[in-house]
Amino acid sequence: MSTVFPFRPGEVDSILDYLKKKNMRDFTWFFLGCNTALRVSDLLNLKIGDVVVRKGDKWRIRPQIHLKEKKTGKRRTIYLSNPSVEYRLRQYLNTLEPLEDDAPLFPSRKHKGREYPALSRKQAWYIVQLACLAADIDTFGKGTHSMRKTFVRRCLDSGYSVDLIQHLLGHSSASITLAYAGFTEDDIKKMYKEVNIGIRNRAKATDRQR
Repeated sequence: MSTVFPFRPGEVDSILDYLKKKNMRDFTWFFLGCNTALRVSDLLNLKIGDVVVRKGDKWRIRPQIHLKEKKTGKRRTIYLSNPSVEYRLRQYLNTLEPLEDDAPLFPSRKHKGREYPALSRKQAWYIVQLACLAADIDTFGKGTHSMRKTFVRRCLDSGYSVDLIQHLLGHSSASITLAYAGFTEDDIKKMYKEVNIGIRNRAKATDRQR
């Protein structure tokens, strides 16, 4: 199995800029994948009724999604409380009206009879590859699983504990979660450069910079 890396800072925005101009469906599932850490198989398996709750003729975004992971069989709750996630999802759903609960949230353009099945993992991977090329991003190690790994890396960079992220992802060990972060040699060099332990060491480092 080939190694998959998270997207670097700036790459997600470049891909989103490209996808927004091309297709609102692809923009939305990519945005949702990067901000929920859903595996692509679970993301593309979502139905409209999974994210929408109705009251009469009106609808609203559910505060959370309850699902059973295809890979592990575990039950997970995905919260849609992030205002940006809710806003982007609502924007996209407005383009799908009338909404049918049993319809795929992200339908393929390739229909079977009168029905449109969900976008496939292969199609999604191809879309990510095209977006990377269009945004001048190296496609090596980049794919749909990069979205999930990017979420992990951003959480770690933001200071959230490994234990909390491990619990969120349902990993069996913290080492698996850390492996998702895709730390590079540049990250190690940066750590060595910036970490100063002890008051005297910090003062000497400050003096050298003057």
